[in-house]
Amino acid sequence: MHPDELVSRYLQPSATADQSQAIIQELSQWLHQEPQKNLLLLIQAGHLGLTSESDPTRASANRLLSELVATLIHSNSISKHQVNLLVDFFVEKLGDGPLIVVEALAGLRSLSRAESFSTEHATKCCDALFQNLSIRDLDQPKRLTVLMLMDNLLAYHRETLKNMGSHFLSGYCALVEGEKDPRNLVVAFRLAKVILTEFDLGDQAESLFDITFCYFPITFRPPPGNPDAYGGITAEELTQGLIDCLSATPQFGILVLPLLLEKFQAPGLAPKAQVLQTVIQAFPVYGQVAVAEFASLFWESFLVEIFQPNTSPSQDCLRLLEQGCQTLFSTVFPSDPEVASPSGPIDFIKQALEVIMKELHSPEKSRAVPATRLVAWIIESHANLTDVILPTIHTSMGTLLHLWKGTSSGNGDDILLKRTSILGHLSTIFGSISVATTNKNTPVHLSTSQWLTSSTRHEILTILIKEVLENEICIDPFLRVAALRTLVKFVGIPDTLEMQEARDVIGTITRLLVSSNNNEITNAVLENLSTLADTHPADVASVTLPALFSQLPATNSCPPEGLSTPTPDMTSAEYITILSGLATLCDRATLFEPFLVRLLDALQSSCDAAFQSSVNDFLGRDNAGNQKFDAHKYSHHLLLCLHTVIQSKIDSFNVIHKSPASEMEEQAITATQARGIIGRLFEILLCERQLSEIAPTSESELFSDINPNVVRERCTVRNDKRLVIDAGRIVNSLIGQLDFQQQQDFIVKLYQCYNSGNVSEIIEESRHLPSASSNARSFNNEARFSPMSVDAPDPDKNMLALYSEALVAIRPGINVPGEFLSCSDFFTFKYYHHISQTGSSNLVALQASLRLLCSTVNRRAEDFEEFFGEQLDEFWNSHIEHGGVYQTRSRKLAIEMWVWIVKGLVVRSDPRGYKMLDRICGLLKEDVQLGGWIAQRLAVVVDQKDETLSPKNFAVIKFLSMQRACHYLIGRFVQDYTESDGDSRSVYLVGLSNLLARVGSTVCSLQHDKIVPLLLEALKLSDLNVKLDSLVTIHDLIDNDKRGTVFENHLSSLVSALLLSCTFGRGGTNEEDKAKTPNSSAGVTSASVRLFALKILSLLPSKAGHRSNSSTDLSPAPTLQASNVAKGILLGQRSKVLIALSTALDDPKRDVRKIAVDCRAHWFSLNLT
Repeated sequence: MHPDELVSRYLQPSATADQSQAIIQELSQWLHQEPQKNLLLLIQAGHLGLTSESDPTRASANRLLSELVATLIHSNSISKHQVNLLVDFFVEKLGDGPLIVVEALAGLRSLSRAESFSTEHATKCCDALFQNLSIRDLDQPKRLTVLMLMDNLLAYHRETLKNMGSHFLSGYCALVEGEKDPRNLVVAFRLAKVILTEFDLGDQAESLFDITFCYFPITFRPPPGNPDAYGGITAEELTQGLIDCLSATPQFGILVLPLLLEKFQAPGLAPKAQVLQTVIQAFPVYGQVAVAEFASLFWESFLVEIFQPNTSPSQDCLRLLEQGCQTLFSTVFPSDPEVASPSGPIDFIKQALEVIMKELHSPEKSRAVPATRLVAWIIESHANLTDVILPTIHTSMGTLLHLWKGTSSGNGDDILLKRTSILGHLSTIFGSISVATTNKNTPVHLSTSQWLTSSTRHEILTILIKEVLENEICIDPFLRVAALRTLVKFVGIPDTLEMQEARDVIGTITRLLVSSNNNEITNAVLENLSTLADTHPADVASVTLPALFSQLPATNSCPPEGLSTPTPDMTSAEYITILSGLATLCDRATLFEPFLVRLLDALQSSCDAAFQSSVNDFLGRDNAGNQKFDAHKYSHHLLLCLHTVIQSKIDSFNVIHKSPASEMEEQAITATQARGIIGRLFEILLCERQLSEIAPTSESELFSDINPNVVRERCTVRNDKRLVIDAGRIVNSLIGQLDFQQQQDFIVKLYQCYNSGNVSEIIEESRHLPSASSNARSFNNEARFSPMSVDAPDPDKNMLALYSEALVAIRPGINVPGEFLSCSDFFTFKYYHHISQTGSSNLVALQASLRLLCSTVNRRAEDFEEFFGEQLDEFWNSHIEHGGVYQTRSRKLAIEMWVWIVKGLVVRSDPRGYKMLDRICGLLKEDVQLGGWIAQRLAVVVDQKDETLSPKNFAVIKFLSMQRACHYLIGRFVQDYTESDGDSRSVYLVGLSNLLARVGSTVCSLQHDKIVPLLLEALKLSDLNVKLDSLVTIHDLIDNDKRGTVFENHLSSLVSALLLSCTFGRGGTNEEDKAKTPNSSAGVTSASVRLFALKILSLLPSKAGHRSNSSTDLSPAPTLQASNVAKGILLGQRSKVLIALSTALDDPKRDVRKIAVDCRAHWFSLNLT
């Protein structure tokens, strides 16, 4: 189409936006063919439009021209002569009507980016803007266009505008004065910052100040519920833009400072916060001289806000006050000698310290806390050392130490409170000194020798150690905790103590942990020892570790002639405290190695003692004196401590590096350490002492009549299921720390150990780890280790826990020798057939074999097609569907295996898993008792607490696979419940409640209208576990229901069901029944049922009140009406609930009574919400 026709069509009022855009594209392509010639032709074609008497037509013609000019500028296809003509043309149009002005501004903005846009052009644009436009006469979009043009001129032609001097500055002030729209102010503040920073303001500084400070403080807030109303502009964005302007030039100092003081007196936190933000940013720019003139006034204002605030300050406000005070001192007393004035206002710092010390003279009063906070702020302010920091430290410490001397006599409550307060203030000051000492960013930083004399150090240590921590008369726990924290803060200051002094302090704190029976002191010691382990790791390793291990039970002395194991004089609570301390400290690299050596030696000694104790019991020796100490239990706690330290070390490492373990080249625990620990565990569990070592000479004849292998089998520590399970968890964590090749090599050795009985190579790994014990042990070859044999003795079968945990943690692609999924050859199936034939099973071995089966299925699902096809079909038909009908135990075990296989497949979103899951769900309708058991076991598939298939174990897990499986099972339970009748319905209620209680918030996307009625039905069942599962789910749903609609249609039924469940002795076994049946746990469960029922009752009034109160005019009317209905229902139930709660207030369980009190308060206040 000819250009003339295109221009004519564009200028027609009927042209749509799409048509106009298409015309611009076509004309643009034509223009770029011959820019010099075609631009002239275009102007000629649009001549009638450009000179039309109709404002809309002229505006359209100018818009077309500016759009096409923008395309030419973008492609750099415009000549200098054309730029001259177009600039003159658009500048002239700035005096035209408003519709044309905006298009002219757009054209000039495009032209300002052209390479040939000259100094003369920039001057012309500014003159035209200042002469023809007043921003107050334009609407918001046009004002924004003016500002954007000015933005371009400042960006591309700043030197030209600078050369215009006061003419430009005065014109700019007149142009933007009176702007109020936030969208424009953001741009205006940005422009003002550039001008104030880079231009010579001359006599225009005050004019620029007038058009800037008039917006302070920013009061703009976006409309509620519509944050995008002003283009997403926030109050914070505007505030920061204004502060950037006010802090852009030192010439504003004398103008801004008195007004900031005035604004700081205004009520409300928002203005104060903006003043403080400005102070923090502007004071360093205004400089020492300007700020010093107003320093006292600002200090007084800050003091009022600190000591006498009108409203309680928030943490954000306190942080701003802290930075404001620090900026004040560092500006008035700069630390840089080149900046500091030789005659600083020394009187100011003296007056400031006098005010603070006046409050510190009453250390126990509330005003002393902010006073100490001020001291800390000043010390950390980076102000001048000589004038500010050192006087502050000397004055505050001298005051507090003098006050301590005045409290040396007397032990009354007032004296104890004062002494505790003094130590608390010293702790705060020491913490700030530590920060100031370690900060190297200042020209002159604080060193310990500048503030701490030997006499002061001695005085502080005497107070903290001799007078409090080691003083037997001082028993107040609060004072001791305060002294402990202060001592640790003091030690944390670099170069405060000499090496031996630091060790003595750490020894004092360690002894406090060992000797204290107070939980508060113990927790404080652990917390502060952890801090010391970071600052003084070598001293903690050399002092604390030996001291703590020396306090553990001494189980390593077993004289052969003795008749019993030694009985350490220590309770389990005491050694658990020490082990907790070790677990807290020893994940540090410096402490980990010596911890391993000592703990594994302690574990070996403990297991030896446990073995000897079992031998004594087996032989019928007199072991009466040994009842006070349980070596098996102690060994269990040692293993728990070891696992805690290892896992903490791994978790800390992963958090720091934030990478999956499979992608890390380094690991938290080295391969040598990992292999050594595993080898040592096998050595301890397999290589027990010879019977001749623990039997006295007088009993040699007794042993000659007894098979030693029988004694070992009956007495080995491997019979303690806790120990092998604990060791398995440790092995699992450590195997994950090995890389691919290291895992491959280790798994081969492990396979030989378990399948061939070759334990020597695994035990040999323990030699990689240092040991305090030089006596290496060997495995007794007379008793062959054969855990993979289905008829192996129970101690050997228990060791399958370690084997299973190791294989569960291997990486994809690891080749396990002899690994072959088969319904006849895989160990889990072989063990199943053995159990079916003999009727005997080992629970540890069974659980280990099931986890191993699940992990192998998940890892090797793409292999062994025959297993996943014909073999599993045959296994289903023979052992689950038909063959095991009359052998309930075997059938249940086969179903359990099937469920674990399903889990391995479903987690990787394998369709075969859902086919197998569908099969097992079909059995639910067969028998109520068996169906209920199966329904409960199905929760294993999506159990989030089971870590068999987890990222740390390198399992194959597809995105949202667990959620998909969860939704499938819940949907199946709901559907089958609807289609069934009679007693069989309870099966699906059991499965649904059990499943929902374990998946928690993952059910949020389900249809609650289908689930909620079934949960209420489940509350009617007699099974207390089902009741508890239902209540847990209901509580979770209500607690996370922000709209309050989940139970809206079932409130009456819910309240009635909860009242039946919250009364003692109703709906289940009570404590009296429990006394008659001591092996039952129903009483405990019943208390849990009552507890959750009351928790839900407590939630209901707050949810109804929240909904009715939070509704606004913007909310739909049906929602508000529904909320009123829900509240009305609860009000109707109020009296019945309060009567029932009067019974719950007398519940025998304290936790239940406590919740009942809160619940009653919520229901009492229901009619007030």
